Formats: sequence, C-alpha cells, structure tokens
Amino acid sequence: LSGLTISGDLLVDTNTLFVDSSEDVVGINTTSNLNQTLNVSGTSSDTIDETTGVVKFEATGGNGLLFGTQASSPFRSYIQSAYTIDTSLAQYDLLLNPLGGNVGIGTSSPEKALHIKSTSNQLRLQDSTNDKKYDLNVDGSNFSIDDMTAGSSRFTIKDGGNVGIGTSSPSAPL
Repeated sequence: LSGLTISGDLLVDTNTLFVDSSEDVVGINTTSNLNQTLNVSGTSSDTIDETTGVVKFEATGGNGLLFGTQASSPFRSYIQSAYTIDTSLAQYDLLLNPLGGNVGIGTSSPEKALHIKSTSNQLRLQDSTNDKKYDLNVDGSNFSIDDMTAGSSRFTIKDGGNVGIGTSSPSAPL
C-alpha cells in the first residue's frame, strides 16, 4: 500500500482513532466532545510514572514529557519531564519559553518573566530538607513575608511605606 485516501470520517477500532472530516478534528480513545483539533481521552491515576500518563511525547533515547491527571481529590493535572521509559531513573528540568517571552500563571497577559496573579496573592517557598515554609503575600495594602512554619509575619511593607520586621502592623518607615 503506497497511499490511501479516505473521503468522509475515519474510525479505527471503535474509538481508538476517530477523524471527523466535516469538523477537521481528531479523537484518540474518544468519539465524543471533540471540541479541539486534537482530543485525547485517557484514564486518571494517582501514580505518576511512565505507565500512567494520559499523553506521552518521547524522543529518540527515551527522553520526553508525560501529561496526566490525578484520580483522587484534590484533582490535579501534571506535566513531567523525564526519561519516559522508566521515570524512576531520571527526571529532567522543564523549560518554559527557553528562547524568551514571559510566563503567566493565572493571567493571559504576563508583564514580566514570571507573572503570577491569584486571589490568594501568595507565592510559597518551601525547603525540601526540613519543610520550612515562607509565603510572599501581596494584598490591597501590604507586601509581607510570612514564616508559615512558625505562623508569624517576618517582614511587612505597608501601602504608606512603613516597614516592619517581626510585625505585620509597622507604625514607622523603618
């Protein structure tokens, strides 16, 4: 067989592969809710490894990306860069916009290299050795660094310019 032309829809093995020629969409493991150009349906799992992702992109040599969803609450989705033949052997850095451009989390118009917009207004930093946690917070009138392990504010800048170290209510510029 050197070439094959199919007019109309293509269905392979019930729903393994479905091409809807009138809508120009493709479904893998699904023939319904085809609202994107490529629609992939898979099974969620609470294990993240080479056998459980919904989608795997693998380059020559086994390096690649796994995309998946967790099956139990709190339901989450993930992208893992790893040696996709056996993820326990190697996990790799995930590069976002390595050639330039901004990355937005919670915003579709990032203004800086990393722009985070959230109703919680927090960025958490956590030490993997001793689980020490610090939150950077921005709200309507304050910027603060809070020690979440100790449950206290370590540094606060009020909207008017007062700075507090060890207090969340500074009454003087410093």
